[in-house]
Amino acid sequence: MKFFWRRVHERLRSGENVFVALVVKHTIHSPGTTGARLAVFESEEIIGTIGGGVMERNLVGVAAEALRTGRYEPTLRALVHREDGEGEKSGMMCAGEQTNLYYLFDPRTHLNVFQAVAESEEKGHAGVLRFSSSNIEFEPGFMDSQIGQYHLNTSSDAWIYSEQLLNLRRVGILGGGHCGLALSRTLGQLGYHVSIVDDRVELTTMERNTFADKKVTVSDMEEAASRLDYPEITQVFVMTTDVRSDLLALKGALARPFPFIGIMGSKAKIGNIKKALRGEGILDDQLARLTGPIGLPIQSQTPDEIAISVAAQLLERRGRSA
Repeated sequence: MKFFWRRVHERLRSGENVFVALVVKHTIHSPGTTGARLAVFESEEIIGTIGGGVMERNLVGVAAEALRTGRYEPTLRALVHREDGEGEKSGMMCAGEQTNLYYLFDPRTHLNVFQAVAESEEKGHAGVLRFSSSNIEFEPGFMDSQIGQYHLNTSSDAWIYSEQLLNLRRVGILGGGHCGLALSRTLGQLGYHVSIVDDRVELTTMERNTFADKKVTVSDMEEAASRLDYPEITQVFVMTTDVRSDLLALKGALARPFPFIGIMGSKAKIGNIKKALRGEGILDDQLARLTGPIGLPIQSQTPDEIAISVAAQLLERRGRSA
């Protein structure tokens, strides 16, 4: 949920206590997935979700009591979503398991920490937020893509949960037309950080794109890839307005360490693009980094359909690497 910690900080700054639940671990089929979050405010407003159902309803009751009394010890709770499973039952029958972290924040103890977190979150800066049973700390500027977005470390008598503030799910879209707009919308809804770049000034689809986190206009599409932050964890999709622009965008992308570079277009078009790149001195081992046509083969034709097929391919790749 975008700007979750900023919302928490706003309530702490107004003098309220805030009860937060975080899903810190899950197995397949669990209704709550790692990274899901929920906050309950003294006004009884609830934002986010950890999976819904009776589990969440019961938790809201716990949160209301904690907010009323101002007392609650940080709790790590492993829940089983079936009646015949071993361990604490969530009351749900979805199968799978999830581990939730429950924490009560109060302004006197936690305001300064979450002020720093909220400022970094709003600016898109890196940092890591760490929770233990006795402390919360924030380390600004930290980023380690090898440990993942969320990390739970437990021992027989202690636990530490950390989450990286920088969104590690990042995509760059080179081409701001109708397909780029649709893909920005779809991937934004899936929780990705989306950057989009084009070389056309006053392009209406760029102006209408309120879904991308970062929008950039360049003078030359060969420059586009260099405007994407954190290239080592950013997946790139090339979908410009013409073949020449595709070639320029791809030349720039191949010069950077993107883990995935995809091209929109027919197999014939992509074959011609690769031939042209070879003619400009691009070696076959570099061309092997290109994937195209992008998207799963679901007979997509409209921009929204293409966006769904590309998003599905991205999710499939993420599942294979998990």
